[in-house]
Amino acid sequence: MRVLVGNTRNAATDDDDDEDGEDNFFQSINHIQLHRRQKVIRKLRDYKDDLKDNSISHYILPIIEGYVTTKEDKLRNIGLEALETIGVLLKSVTWNQYKAIVKRYIANLNKAQDTLKQRVNLIVAVSSALAQSVKENNTNLPDQQELDQFVLYEISPPLLKILQVRDDETIVARAPLAEALTNFMLLMRSRSEELRDAVRKTLGKIAVSLGPNYLSFIFKELKTALSRGSQIHVLSFTVHYLLTCVATILKHSDLDDCYTSKMKEVKFKKSFDTAEIVASNVSLNQFGTIIEPIKMLLQEMISHKTQVKLDELLRRLSLGLNHNQEASNIEILHLCYEIYMMSKENDDDDNETNGKPKVSAKEQHFLTTLDRKVKKRVDKSLYKQTMQRLSFELLRTAISRHDNLMSVTNLQGFIPLLEEGVKSENETVITASLKILNIIIRLPFPDQGIFKACARRTLILIKDSPSTNSDICQAALKFLATTIRHNPEVTMKESAISYVLTRIQPDLEEPNKQGLAFNFLKAVVSQHIMIPEIYDLMDNVAKLMIVNHSKEIRDMSRSVYFQFLMEYDQGKGRLEKQFKYLVSNLTYPTEEGRQSIMELIHLIVVKAGKDLLNKLASSFFVSLANVLVSDVSSRCREMASSLITTILKKLDDTSSMEKYCLAWIKQSTNSLLKRCGLNIYKLIIMARGFGKNKELDKIALDNILNIIEASRNSKDDDEEERSMPSTSTSGGGGDVEWELVYACLSTFSSIASILKIEYLNIAKFGMELLIFYYFLILGLD
Repeated sequence: MRVLVGNTRNAATDDDDDEDGEDNFFQSINHIQLHRRQKVIRKLRDYKDDLKDNSISHYILPIIEGYVTTKEDKLRNIGLEALETIGVLLKSVTWNQYKAIVKRYIANLNKAQDTLKQRVNLIVAVSSALAQSVKENNTNLPDQQELDQFVLYEISPPLLKILQVRDDETIVARAPLAEALTNFMLLMRSRSEELRDAVRKTLGKIAVSLGPNYLSFIFKELKTALSRGSQIHVLSFTVHYLLTCVATILKHSDLDDCYTSKMKEVKFKKSFDTAEIVASNVSLNQFGTIIEPIKMLLQEMISHKTQVKLDELLRRLSLGLNHNQEASNIEILHLCYEIYMMSKENDDDDNETNGKPKVSAKEQHFLTTLDRKVKKRVDKSLYKQTMQRLSFELLRTAISRHDNLMSVTNLQGFIPLLEEGVKSENETVITASLKILNIIIRLPFPDQGIFKACARRTLILIKDSPSTNSDICQAALKFLATTIRHNPEVTMKESAISYVLTRIQPDLEEPNKQGLAFNFLKAVVSQHIMIPEIYDLMDNVAKLMIVNHSKEIRDMSRSVYFQFLMEYDQGKGRLEKQFKYLVSNLTYPTEEGRQSIMELIHLIVVKAGKDLLNKLASSFFVSLANVLVSDVSSRCREMASSLITTILKKLDDTSSMEKYCLAWIKQSTNSLLKRCGLNIYKLIIMARGFGKNKELDKIALDNILNIIEASRNSKDDDEEERSMPSTSTSGGGGDVEWELVYACLSTFSSIASILKIEYLNIAKFGMELLIFYYFLILGLD
């Protein structure tokens, strides 16, 4: 008591601002301001070690527990604060006092039903306090035997009695009592959604508190309680919810004991998520236990709907294994191999003939069978194909995510299996095999014969496929492209490549197909395979580069076409034709087409040698100058300006371009050409400096001054005309175009900027000389 009153008095004496006794518990607990009450209850936690057990049990708890069971909404926050404080203070009372308090709280559960929920929360709080005291080895606790006797015979019976009361109006409030009792799982049978959610939430808290070691017992009780009809759906959903709750505290292999109790619900939607969580925590040597029910199901006659669900389940298992900690170990490769071998378990049975010779259909017609009726045999192909696909998908994911598994030593044993997969009759197995081969073909395997056989098989698949849009055809195209690009030891006939190029030609314009088509084309071009179909196909690519509306297709077309243009033998006539095609399309109607051409010209200018650039510079220069002065798109004009500057900087001799510029500036009748010349002159001095060509500089400056003077005179004439009577008939035919005036001012501004920099350098050098001589004279003196 002295702690609550004495300390606060001292605090009040030391602090003049605390004259109203804010820290005094007995004054603040009944204060008119609610936040003062809440604050002083919260401060009780700070004094829990200084308070005596009698003060807590006889004075403080009776005062503050009234806020927990209050019905007033305005006191709700104070009640929550008091509930948390009670749980803290109970750690400081004696064992006998704790028992008395718990018994009193349980007895109060039979009082007014409208406060039942709050009283139940009190029970939960005191049970949590006891659990924490046990974990902290509190000295106030008795020995384990006395503790067990109290829980089993004094706590559990009254709580069980309360839980077993069938009252739908109060069951939601009473459900949290089950945090100490396992029998509460039977309540999940209720058809009340609100009740199921409340119980499920409480069960999740219990699972987190107990840890993963007790999950198997919880699952067992759930399975016993929920075993009929719609209850199975509740079971599946609840198991998934519990796994989600404990996912953050799970360690690898914590769920090894729980698999068989859950795999029965593989056909329900929440079980897909459950399977993924389980696979992410399973030890790889236990994975066979998970797929055992799936194997049994696959060996029976199942409907298409069930087959689709099984495929989804296997996919989710694969996703779960991706996040498994053991997925980076070599054991994952052993698992893949074992799963593939499982698919061959029934091959011996299928080959048995019971020792009887084969009889033809004609002979069978005249024979009488006296043996008993043979049991109908089930087609095992679905089982075989599914297991093989699962094996390949797991293998592909493992080697894609973990580079340490990508080695010839680790994967050598899978090569014969992959060859069998490519020769399979099931498309999904073939596709899975090709995806793996596409990854491992880069490795230096000693025997390349299998890869050659797979390449021939792939060509057959492409020829037999009616459309290149199918999964198997796209996987085949991807494998062939990777083979051509990364494995030159696997040679292919030119006729085969020609056929594939012909097949993919229409795909170049299809957004959903063009990725693989361009990938194959780039692989062929990168290896410099000289066949006529390449040249024919590149004519279409050059067209797509300009006319296609998709930016992605234009970009890919431009990349392939540039590589083809620079690396393939074109011949003199064909090369000139290609460049004429580029220049002529600088006036293409659409802005995107013109930009694509200029992007390609930029690549050529940057990558081409000086000899080729000297030949192309004049034609590029004239065409780009036309774009610079007449194109309606500002973006195209900017690109043309940048390209001309790049050409001027790369060329050693720009005399031919300066001649063009000089002729255009001298134009007296064509203002468009004059403006073009001034713009080009600006780019020349910006790229190569002012004063390099005296004649050009003089003519350019004279024209700039003349145009500015003519513009000023035109302005004066306009002012005179406005001041004259309206009967005047003088015209404004001498007006100077504003674009020409703007070009002059812009060019003159560039000249001034260049000269300013030069003169500043001279001035800076002069100042350095003056300073040097100044200090030299001082030194002599």
